[in-house]
Amino acid sequence: MAICLLTLLAVAGSRPCGLAASSDPPGQAGPEDAQKAQLAEGWRQVYLTNWPKAATLFEAVLEESGDREVRAEALYGLANLWQTRQPGPNLDKALHDYKRVTAEFADTRAAPWAHLALARLADQPEHEKERDLALARETYERILRDYPDHYVADEAALRLGFSYLEAVGVRESEDQGVAIFEKRLASRPRNTLAIPMRMLLGNLYERRGEYRKAADQWMAADAIGIPLSEQGTSYYKIALAAERHLKDYALAVKYWQKIATEVPMDSRSYVARLAVERCRRLAAQGPETGAAAPRARTAGEAAR
Repeated sequence: MAICLLTLLAVAGSRPCGLAASSDPPGQAGPEDAQKAQLAEGWRQVYLTNWPKAATLFEAVLEESGDREVRAEALYGLANLWQTRQPGPNLDKALHDYKRVTAEFADTRAAPWAHLALARLADQPEHEKERDLALARETYERILRDYPDHYVADEAALRLGFSYLEAVGVRESEDQGVAIFEKRLASRPRNTLAIPMRMLLGNLYERRGEYRKAADQWMAADAIGIPLSEQGTSYYKIALAAERHLKDYALAVKYWQKIATEVPMDSRSYVARLAVERCRRLAAQGPETGAAAPRARTAGEAAR
């Protein structure tokens, strides 16, 4: 597909490898007793890429702590370290430790993150391992079933849906991806990855020539809050679809103006200012120019 999943995750504020952003993710220790202080220091050493020191700290916590949550996070930390350390990553050890977290510490807050890490590694393998899409999809589906209200379910839905949208032009597969996104958006319309879900849906509908649906999805993303780095491109796509394909000049004016006023440094801002006047003239000429009839309430408006 034209848009990279990892780019969308970055736009949404997620980290595609290692720890992911959360209100309460592994890597943020609680009260500073001895083991928790060691755990926090272990994560600091990971961020500093001091792998041997981090491993020593995590291993000590795993052996000495009587707190299951702390031990689970230490084991997750070791798995993450084996996955990401340079030089010398060891995916076999990483997979082993992630699986231990899911099996031995299934009731801890580290467990959903370990499941997500296993799904990521199956879906986007590292260091010459082959992709196991069937296993990845199975794990994403398990995450959606077992942790429906957790951040990991948002990412699982995004990655699972994307795995079907990757089959560009295969209608059955694309429709399955659409269904996954729509189900997640229906239950959690402002989930943490709703923006990339909406962007991907919009791009799909654009490719199919369904410009009203495409614009609706992009506007729904805008209603949530498209990151500044993506605003110019997103507004341009909506304005262009509205003017050229929908003949909805009022909508075109709105988004050409947003380019000119909200992202004035965008390379398209001069074109946008000219387009505002052009679309206003076309709207003033009336229905004979092909202006669209009044619109129904869109997904973008509903998201507000």
